[in-house]
Amino acid sequence: MLKSRILPIATCCLGIALLVTSSGWFGKSADSDDKAEAESEQTAALPASFFDDVEPPAAVVAPGQSGLRIGNRYAYLKTVEQRITQDQAVGATSGSSRLTIGLTLEVKDTVSDDELQVASSQQNAGDTLFNVRYQNVKLVQDIPGQEINYNSDQPNSPVPPQAEAYQGLPGHGFSFWLDKQNRLRNLVGFQDFLQSCLQNASPEQRTFVWNSLAGMTEEDYLANFIDDGMGLLPLDTIVRGKTWQRERKIHQPLPVNLQLTYTIDEVQESLVELAVGGTVTPQAAQELGDVQLQIVGGRISGRCTIDRQTGLPQNSRVEQVMQMVVHLPGGESIPQTKQTISQLTAVPESDDLREPLPYAGIEKESRLR
Repeated sequence: MLKSRILPIATCCLGIALLVTSSGWFGKSADSDDKAEAESEQTAALPASFFDDVEPPAAVVAPGQSGLRIGNRYAYLKTVEQRITQDQAVGATSGSSRLTIGLTLEVKDTVSDDELQVASSQQNAGDTLFNVRYQNVKLVQDIPGQEINYNSDQPNSPVPPQAEAYQGLPGHGFSFWLDKQNRLRNLVGFQDFLQSCLQNASPEQRTFVWNSLAGMTEEDYLANFIDDGMGLLPLDTIVRGKTWQRERKIHQPLPVNLQLTYTIDEVQESLVELAVGGTVTPQAAQELGDVQLQIVGGRISGRCTIDRQTGLPQNSRVEQVMQMVVHLPGGESIPQTKQTISQLTAVPESDDLREPLPYAGIEKESRLR
């Protein structure tokens, strides 16, 4: 009789979020035999010292973006929740995970009309340099036979293989330039950042991550390692009803095409709310050991709120649902459904960071164990 287990699944490979729009975790999933199901929860609380280095705004104002000042820091909590359900002859089997990452953005430099503060031919007047730095990582995975509860704030705890690459995130980061219209100009130090993240990972994990990055653009890196809302809204085109599209091609670990549509749904004095929609189209089935995993299709939906003065996201929530089929060597086909909810939340200094961040959408009562 076929055992009840989670078969090889489309767990994402790298980045805070990857594979199909801001969703994923490092590493590959492995087969596992039946195991007693355990309930494990992880709060998204950050230490009270998280904002100790957040300073009041400096007096220098970035050109074109009156809300950005050199020295300003913005704190975020990033959560990625996933649930995978498959139907087998012995009944439905499910697993879930929750990844939480604390990060800060700091305005490091600007380029003014009369004085270039950085000597780089790639920059223009009005460009702003941001530093992103990761603070901590928490990963809870509840898949039969693969239960994980990892917290980077507990350095003496064993690091499971699935968290090896995440282990290198805290204390590291990279920089990026946005132009005066809030569009990405270029990344700085990104390759060195990845090397630092992967220094303690196994050779297999490092190879897997590097292969998964193949063919990506700098816009993809920014979206995957922070959020889709970074550099999303050009500040000179804020008109209600305006719609535009972006296309992405993911090559590893599973080849898919993403067609994303953004619509300015609401315009307020200080905020702009965008509606996000899209489709996931497979390119080809993928061989994973002795089984074949085929993506049938999928949909993407969500909303993102952007601060009009800074151009930075305040809140975003994107849900992705993918339908897949696992083809076994004996000819049996098992359908899988993967739901991913990715959420970015700006955390004001006045918030009580000891309180857990609410689940993005996969509520405790509905998470299948």
